Amino acid sequence: MMVDLNMVYLAAVGPLLGLGLLRVRVSDKAANASIATGCSIAVTCYLIRWTGVVAMPEGTPLFVSPPLCLAVMLAPQMWAAFASSKPNRPPGSR
Repeated sequence: MMVDLNMVYLAAVGPLLGLGLLRVRVSDKAANASIATGCSIAVTCYLIRWTGVVAMPEGTPLFVSPPLCLAVMLAPQMWAAFASSKPNRPPGSR
């Protein structure tokens, strides 16, 4: 049980730690969303393994949650940058 709790913690906080070490600023909302995403992924994987529905390796949350947490954290920033880079002109005008 203790290993599973550590997996939940690492899956939820790992991406935030990585971005902090890279000195990337993350808003409080994005950090909370990332922690909630990582925690829900880890708890879901734990429940799937506990019920025995699917044979799943113990390290699955560590492989699945970092990319999803990063997407949840960085998607608003990337979308804002993409939206601001496009000109708001009708097609055909110069």
